[in-house]
Amino acid sequence: MRLGKAFDNLLYILSLSLLIYSILISLMPEPLYTRGWLLLTNMGSSTVYIAIGLLIYFLDDPGKAYKAVVALILSGWLNLILKVFISLPRPENPKIEVGGYAFPSGHAQSSTTFWSSIAVLYPRIPVIVFSATLIGVIGYSRIALNVHYPLDILGGFGIGLTLTILLTVILLEKLETAKYTWGILFHLVSASLLIITYLYYPEAIFLRFGGFLLGLSLHPLLYPGLDMEEGLPRRIGKFISSFILVTILFRIGTGPIDILLLSILTGVSIPLIRFKI
Repeated sequence: MRLGKAFDNLLYILSLSLLIYSILISLMPEPLYTRGWLLLTNMGSSTVYIAIGLLIYFLDDPGKAYKAVVALILSGWLNLILKVFISLPRPENPKIEVGGYAFPSGHAQSSTTFWSSIAVLYPRIPVIVFSATLIGVIGYSRIALNVHYPLDILGGFGIGLTLTILLTVILLEKLETAKYTWGILFHLVSASLLIITYLYYPEAIFLRFGGFLLGLSLHPLLYPGLDMEEGLPRRIGKFISSFILVTILFRIGTGPIDILLLSILTGVSIPLIRFKI
C-alpha cells in the first residue's frame, strides 16, 4: 500500500472516530460528558494549530503552512475585534470557565479558517472530509459545553470560510507569485494593525500576533530559495526544535515590550531554521 493511500485511510478512520466519540460522550453522565467535550474543544487550541502548522512547514510545503497560519492569525484578530464591537453575552451556566463575549465563536471561526485553508491547499477528498469533521465537532463542542449559542457557531463558520476565500485563496496566493517586497509590505501593514489595536484594547494576544507577523515577514524573502531536497531526518529535527522553541517563546514575557520582542523573535526563528540552518 502506498503511503498516500495509507494516509488517506488514516484520515477517514480519524474522521469516523471523531463522530463516534462525539455520539458516545453525548450519552455520558457528568462529569464524563464535560470532560469528553472539553477534549474535543481543546483540539481548537493554539497549541494544536502551532503543531500542525510547524509540521507542514518543516515536513511538507512551508508555503502552504504559511498561508494557513497567516490566515488563522488574521482571523483571530478579526474575531476579537468583532466580539468587542458586537458585545453579545454568552449563555448562562456554562460548563467550563470562559471569558469575553459570545459572537462570533472564536473556536468555530479559527477552526474553520485553519482547516478549510488546509482543505483548499490540499484539495483531496480525505483531507476535506477530515477538515469538515473537525470543524464540525469543535464547533458543536462549544454548544455542548454551553459557552456559545448556535448562532455564535454559525457566525464563526461563515466568517471563517469567508476569510479562507479572501486570504488563502485570493490574497496570499497572489502574494506568493508577486515580488517578495509585496509580501513584506503585507506583513508590515498587518502587524501594524494588530499593534495599533493593542493601544485601544490592551490584550497581550494582539502584541503576540502582531510581533509574530512582523518576524514572519522573513518568510517571503527566503521561501523562493527553498531547498526541497533536504533530508527527512533533518527536517524532523528542525520541526521538533522549532516546536519547543515556539512553545517556550509564546509563553514567556510579562511587559508589552518583552512580549512584542519575543513574538518577533518567534516569527523570525521559524523561516531561519527552515531555510538557513
